[in-house]
Amino acid sequence: MKKIIKILSILVICCFFILDVNAKSKPTVYFFHGDGCPHCREENKYLNSVSKKINVEAYEVWYNEENEEFMNKVKEELGIT
Repeated sequence: MKKIIKILSILVICCFFILDVNAKSKPTVYFFHGDGCPHCREENKYLNSVSKKINVEAYEVWYNEENEEFMNKVKEELGIT
């Protein structure tokens, strides 16, 4: 059950973007994703298609504990449960 909840939360998080509104040029999107997630794969295709307009910083969070910790800090900062 815990694994299912974690997977569902990752799917939700992969849809959230944090824009750097203070950027002097292109805004930066922080993309949290899970390797092997079909929804994240589709989102990545979209982000690649608009990469001329935005900077994308991608963080794989299923297999990278450091990135998962960063994602959790961002969630906490934004008040996302």
